Amino acid sequence: FSQGLQWSVYLMVMSAGSIEIDSVPVMEKLGMGPEELLKENPRLIYSCLTGYGLSGAKAAGHDINYLVMSGLLSMLGRSHEKPYAPLNLVADFAGGGLTCAFRVVLALLERTKLCRGQVIDASMVRTRSTWKSQSQHNQHVLW
Repeated sequence: FSQGLQWSVYLMVMSAGSIEIDSVPVMEKLGMGPEELLKENPRLIYSCLTGYGLSGAKAAGHDINYLVMSGLLSMLGRSHEKPYAPLNLVADFAGGGLTCAFRVVLALLERTKLCRGQVIDASMVRTRSTWKSQSQHNQHVLW
């Protein structure tokens, strides 16, 4: 296990970026958290894709949980009907994966100018909350 862990650290330090997808930061428990890896490679882009964010709840969640907690579920469906839960396209794919990928691209661009990496905290709940507040401001429903 130790040799495999050392090899993993080596690969991550030598790479352009790392993506952690978990509700509880497993990488930190293994000694491969952002602080440790950024010391070894200051240009590393360390992305954490979580449901509630690095400073949020340390609990497992699912697409429907993130939609409810962000308040976005109430905006899905026809008016005067109960909201319906979409496939896991809204929070997991659009909110998690797409937002995380976009932030990684922006971090890569910034790294070319500043010559340093960064930690990206891609939270599915916070991203959905942003969508909801933007939609309410514009007075139209997203879907």
